[in-house]
Amino acid sequence: LIDELSDKSVCVLGYGREGKATVRALEKYAGGCKEITIADQDPELQTKNYKLKTGEDYLSNLDSFDVIIKSPGIPPHPYIITLGNKVTGATQIFLDTVHEKGSKVIGVSGTKGKSTTASLLAEILKEDGKDVHLVGNIGIPTLDHLEHAKEGTLFVMEMSSFQLMDLQTSPHIAVITSFFPEHLDYHTKLDRYEQAKSNIVQHQNKDEDYVFSCSLQNASTIAAYAVVKMDHRIEYGAEDAPVDITETHLKGEHNILNMAGACKVAEHL
Repeated sequence: LIDELSDKSVCVLGYGREGKATVRALEKYAGGCKEITIADQDPELQTKNYKLKTGEDYLSNLDSFDVIIKSPGIPPHPYIITLGNKVTGATQIFLDTVHEKGSKVIGVSGTKGKSTTASLLAEILKEDGKDVHLVGNIGIPTLDHLEHAKEGTLFVMEMSSFQLMDLQTSPHIAVITSFFPEHLDYHTKLDRYEQAKSNIVQHQNKDEDYVFSCSLQNASTIAAYAVVKMDHRIEYGAEDAPVDITETHLKGEHNILNMAGACKVAEHL
C-alpha cells in the first residue's frame, strides 16, 4: 500500500510519465518517504527536489534502497530480477491500495483491442451513472487517480504485458480481448509474454470474474490460467455486439468484438 512507504528509502526507476506520477503519489500519500531517488538512463535528466542516478550506471547499487518502484518501460534486466521482493511497480501499488479502499477494478488486456474495449466500457458505465475512471496503459497513470478510490468506485484499467509482468494482484474483473506473439524484444520469449499476460487472472479469488473473447486470437490461452469457479467464466463473441459497425463511428470490423466485450462486461455488472 502506498501509505506504507512513508518510512522507506525509495528508488523510482524510470522517470517518464509513469515515474513522474509515482513521485507525485509518494509526495501526496507517503509524505515524500524517508528518501526518494530517481534513477533514469537519460544523462541530462534534472530535478530540483530529489537525488538522481542517471546515465549508463543508473542501475548500479539498487540493492541499497528499501523499495524500487520500476516503471513498465524498463526491461527486466537480470540485475533487477536478482533484487526480488524489493522491486515493485505502480500497478501493484495501485491495485493493492484501491482494493483496500473498496473500489472495484476491471482490468482489460490483450495483444490488440484493449484500448478500444476499455474506452467503450468506461463510456457505457458513465452513461449509466456509475462513478467510473478510465486509467492505465491508455496514457492515464493509475497513481494520479488514487484520490477517487472509495467504496463503489469503478476503475476501468487498460493493462499491458509490461504492467502485468510480476504482478501479485489481479483485477476483480479480468477482460481478455486477444493473445498472439508481440513485444518479444522486451520479454525475449513467447512463454514469458504469455506468463506476464496470465497475471490478469492468476491472482483472482474464486468468486471474481473473467471475461474473454471466445473467437479471437487465442484469448482462451490466457483465460486457461484462471483459478476462479466456472460460473464466473464469461465468454463473448460477435453476436454480443448490440449494433452493427455501420451504426457507429468505429472503423474496422474488428471493432465488433471490442463492442461485444465492453457490452458483455457492462451487462454482467
